[in-house]
Amino acid sequence: MAKISLEERIARTQTKLARSKEEIKSLQRRMREAERKANTKRLIERGMILESLIDGAETLTNEEIRDVLTAALIPLESDNAAQDSNMKAPTSIIIIILRTFLDCVRRRPRCAGSVKGSSKQ
Repeated sequence: MAKISLEERIARTQTKLARSKEEIKSLQRRMREAERKANTKRLIERGMILESLIDGAETLTNEEIRDVLTAALIPLESDNAAQDSNMKAPTSIIIIILRTFLDCVRRRPRCAGSVKGSSKQ
């Protein structure tokens, strides 16, 4: 069996190193893609939750949805200490969002009856 020269070992090691670097880049790309997919899935699910709570939410513009959420969440920060300590935060947020949306509905006749279970005024 012939001995492998040091130059040949160096060349093989450099080839392995180059393959390893490419594999690392490929794995990093796959990881970023998986993170993007998970983020997209989360955003879609949360949007579905919002639309499931509000009938007619699909007819509202993005700006109207943003206004409802902004109006619901800004008072939450200042009123947080005044809320019932037994109520979990996500539940209180949903209640505030729905109350704010109902206030919006009362001001906009075309939205009347758009919250599930509510009757038209």
